[in-house]
Amino acid sequence: MEADARLESSLWVGSKRYLALLTGWHFSWTEADKKGRHRNTVSVPVAEVIGVQEGRVEILPHKSVEDTDKVFTVFYVKRSRGWGTDGLLWSLGRIQFSCPSRVLKTMWTDALTTAVKTHSPLRPQRLLVFINPYGGKKKGREIYHSLVAPLFELAGISSHVIVTERANQARDHLLKKHLTGFDGVVCVGG
Repeated sequence: MEADARLESSLWVGSKRYLALLTGWHFSWTEADKKGRHRNTVSVPVAEVIGVQEGRVEILPHKSVEDTDKVFTVFYVKRSRGWGTDGLLWSLGRIQFSCPSRVLKTMWTDALTTAVKTHSPLRPQRLLVFINPYGGKKKGREIYHSLVAPLFELAGISSHVIVTERANQARDHLLKKHLTGFDGVVCVGG
């Protein structure tokens, strides 16, 4: 999608109508009341859109997809100020849009997917993941499979997972093996 390409239309979230707008670098949606006045705009940089999927999609606590003709789901980085934090907290935002037609749904999903690929060229495609099943509360596997893996799948990131069995195994692997083909390394502990 070119930087000046633009898509704009009315979409629904539940029973409320929103004006959705995709410009080169931002995706936003603004609630419109019955008199056509706009209020409550949410704007997300395209680089912070994690994924777009057709249908009503849930990924946490378990992935489920309800296939519908006119609905698509956008997952994005939701920023908020947390109590007792110095900065912003990031969490998974999810919004489901209903379109008046199947054609419009396809236009939106294609445009958003293309925009994410265009404006996030450095997004990792393949990651090496080390899981420490013994650290902390010993929940490394559970954390990876319930929280991390669904996000990777949603973002189109493949991963090679190694569950460590001894101290310094991840370090030894990184020092001795070639990491060609991996865009990054992730460590998950519990």
